[in-house]
Amino acid sequence: MRKKILALLVGIAVTSVTQIAKAEIEITPDADPVRSNLVNQIDISKFPLLRTNDWRTETNLPWSQPVVMVDEFEGNYLAVFDKNFQDSFWTGEKSGIVSNWSRKYLRIYSYYSRPCDGLFCQRVNIINQASHVTIKVRDNVFRLEGKAGNFNLTEALAYALKTSPSGRTRIKVMFEDYGREVINDIGEGTVQAWKTVYFDAVEPIQQSNSLTQK
Repeated sequence: MRKKILALLVGIAVTSVTQIAKAEIEITPDADPVRSNLVNQIDISKFPLLRTNDWRTETNLPWSQPVVMVDEFEGNYLAVFDKNFQDSFWTGEKSGIVSNWSRKYLRIYSYYSRPCDGLFCQRVNIINQASHVTIKVRDNVFRLEGKAGNFNLTEALAYALKTSPSGRTRIKVMFEDYGREVINDIGEGTVQAWKTVYFDAVEPIQQSNSLTQK
């Protein structure tokens, strides 16, 4: 079964998802201190406020749009979620890659899910965390090494994402315990949301064309 799941990632279909989460999203007034204390340089009152214990197990995240993540340990922060998935009409199985882009971190994992007992329920199984990712923005190539699906973002990468050309882009991802890289498409909405998430990124004085970070 594991080989079958991983094989699905290689030929993953690109699907634009724009649905808005309901139970997990809480829209609050503009004067909400959670938002007003986050940043002063940008109006974030219009962004959904997301409260969740573990975003990786949520099936109804607000895809490809800026959200305000409420985290009691890391503090509140802007983020955008991107998802590519493949569904099987006959079996009800789903597999895909989800990425969480925030100011300091990039988080990536692959998943597999299948219907559970019940009419509308669905169990989500996290099957693999990313270990390496390569991001190309114009002439700059960023090679990130992470752990358990978590990657630190430098100022140079944040600025590159902020100024990335409009339209879809691609990244290469290596997953733990999986011996080959997977090409993963990033949706146009997510690329546009980078301009908001990384709005305060500053252009580095010197920037190499090939950068490796951990």
